[in-house]
Amino acid sequence: MAGTGLLNYLESLDRFRETGATDRTQLYLEGRFGDAVFAGLRASATPAKRKFALGSFKVDRLLVKPWGVRAVVEVTATILDKAEGGIEPDQSETGRLRMVGDKPFVVDGWDSANRRWFNGPQALTPEALRSDVTQPLVNLLHSETWIPGSALETAFGAGGDTPYFRARHEYLNKLDRAATPTRTFADVIATIERYETFNEIRDGVATVRLNGTVVTTDSSGRTARAPFERRAVVLIGNWMPEVVDEQITGATWLSGGDLALGVRDHNFA
Repeated sequence: MAGTGLLNYLESLDRFRETGATDRTQLYLEGRFGDAVFAGLRASATPAKRKFALGSFKVDRLLVKPWGVRAVVEVTATILDKAEGGIEPDQSETGRLRMVGDKPFVVDGWDSANRRWFNGPQALTPEALRSDVTQPLVNLLHSETWIPGSALETAFGAGGDTPYFRARHEYLNKLDRAATPTRTFADVIATIERYETFNEIRDGVATVRLNGTVVTTDSSGRTARAPFERRAVVLIGNWMPEVVDEQITGATWLSGGDLALGVRDHNFA
């Protein structure tokens, strides 16, 4: 997996260099590390067309999440920069690279001059966390919102089945669309109560409290408004942020205590 991630990284550098290496934003590497790579590409440019190749590498460090999913891989790699057709000598450099994800991809490199990683540990700001949890919560309420003629939503996206998904399906199937032709939500406020994360990566699990009003219209046309409070657990990991558990009524969580993070926390692309 680490070797594949390194080859993907080198292929991305080749593609970038083919564009002429003039637009830093197209490099898709963040921070000081992206700046260093961009400067290196410019400094090593030659008239001959060149292509990167992986000489060798060794894994220096591997971190996994408590549920067994790969989180961080650090490697020492020798990268060759070959001129096509053997017109010019190969360039070679050995250094440390940092990769994240269950399908590891390069996000950082070792700054030997300052004896630190160029970018350092990833962190999720409060603003980014709020942004990440918003869409899965919108999707959650949207799947149990309807008006006359709207389609029934049942899809939960890619990935494996979990106790929560099964319980969620059961909950949705019990909602009576015939007796309640219209069901919407109003004045919804989401409050992040807790975010459990790691020292070196931004991934984690957020517990969010939802407060608002359920607005329903029955078959006779009468409208009712009822306040609600519920909680949801949002996984921010290797896939799009998604709800992995809910507490809809009382203190019972739909997952039964099994979040199945080892099933859901993968890159399904």
